[in-house]
Amino acid sequence: MQLVRKSPQQRVSLFDVFEKLKDRPWFAPKVIYFALTFLYVTDLIEFDGVHVSAGKHATN
Repeated sequence: MQLVRKSPQQRVSLFDVFEKLKDRPWFAPKVIYFALTFLYVTDLIEFDGVHVSAGKHATN
């Protein structure tokens, strides 16, 4: 969510998300997959192709 908020367009590419997080010690593709799924189901993010943006219920 911080990446989306900091972006001037209020959206980020999934490739940028993976690039930013890949050096974290807890990083694993499966973790990101479940995290994005959770955020999407709770309507905190929306997908537009390969881009992620804030959802309807996300607060600034």
